[in-house]
Amino acid sequence: MIISHKLGYNLYTINDQIVIDRICFYENLEVEMAFLADRLGLPEVPVLPKFKTSTRSDRRPYKDLLTSAEIAMLEKYFVRELELFDYANQ
Repeated sequence: MIISHKLGYNLYTINDQIVIDRICFYENLEVEMAFLADRLGLPEVPVLPKFKTSTRSDRRPYKDLLTSAEIAMLEKYFVRELELFDYANQ
């Protein structure tokens, strides 16, 4: 598996500083969509289509689902996100 170092973090930071107004989290999607609808002045909260809702039925933390090699790879490439958003402690 090839993971680009240019994913994620570099899209919303400059010189290691977050330069966007808000980071929305998928795990809080309903709350985030309500916030965005309000912020944009939308008349109602958009309803997103549901795809692959049964693809991942096991919602345990990633550390409980992956091999140690897979965890090491993710932690190597996404160390900043894991620390910044406190995913390392979940």
